[in-house]
Amino acid sequence: MDYPGFGLSYGLHGYIASFDGMVDHVIEQYARIRGRKDVQGLPHFLLGQSMGGAVALKVHLKQPKEWDGVLLVAPMCKVNKELLMKLVKSSIPLHSLVWR
Repeated sequence: MDYPGFGLSYGLHGYIASFDGMVDHVIEQYARIRGRKDVQGLPHFLLGQSMGGAVALKVHLKQPKEWDGVLLVAPMCKVNKELLMKLVKSSIPLHSLVWR
């Protein structure tokens, strides 16, 4: 998915009006996809790379129960202790007790 102003999407290239607006954009797009019949019953994962990793973190913090997992690849963020504890607590149900 391209954010507004990035990739092939609309908007002024490279311009971010609001980081929270990017998070809301992801949530809106996910709601559209989630409603499709062809994805019913499938697991839902967030994948964020670089700036998208920071967006994925904020999306997960806003909607922790919507996701079956979160994958972060070199996320562009520095997690402070308070945010880290919220992330750890909200992601505990995502961790498997089975090791392979």
